[in-house]
Amino acid sequence: KPIETLFENAKARGFKVGLISDTRITHATPAPFATHTGSRQDELVIAEQLVRSNFHVLLSGGRKFFESTEKGGERPNGNDLLSIARANGYKTPSNKKELADATTARAEKVLGLFSPSYMPEPWDRKDAEHPTLAEMSAAALNLVGGNERGFLLMVEAGKFDIAAHDHDPFLIVSLMKEFNDLLHVLADYVQCNP
Repeated sequence: KPIETLFENAKARGFKVGLISDTRITHATPAPFATHTGSRQDELVIAEQLVRSNFHVLLSGGRKFFESTEKGGERPNGNDLLSIARANGYKTPSNKKELADATTARAEKVLGLFSPSYMPEPWDRKDAEHPTLAEMSAAALNLVGGNERGFLLMVEAGKFDIAAHDHDPFLIVSLMKEFNDLLHVLADYVQCNP
């Protein structure tokens, strides 16, 4: 039985809401804030529900669940959710410049998908293409932060889990550095917006 999520309730009360992850926006942590499925594996269904959620900010990887097979994604029959998202008022940046443009334009809704699956490892990231978790969060705060009713923003550093499962200390230390950068962005925002 679907139960209204905290974020859905907040959105109905006038809050701006957003989800950010360094995994996939359809993954097990971000998805339950906006979607209702029987399994975390239903990422094609989760992608559809995210587009219909009308959440203000969705930034992560996972583009393959939104694009048709003709465009290299996993959606059959030419079903392209990014076209539907744009028709529903979303800006759909796929790189850092496009995210900066959407932020500067104060876009009402942004669905930024910067990788087909998980966001790349720090050493595989292309600086012009892939924003960091801190950069995605700074953009999101610019987009939702001025709302007089308030906002809820879920920011997930989910790749720690993957690194721990893989027993990869080098990745864990690299992610800790990135997480520290994220904490500075959030702390600075709070200090400037008491």
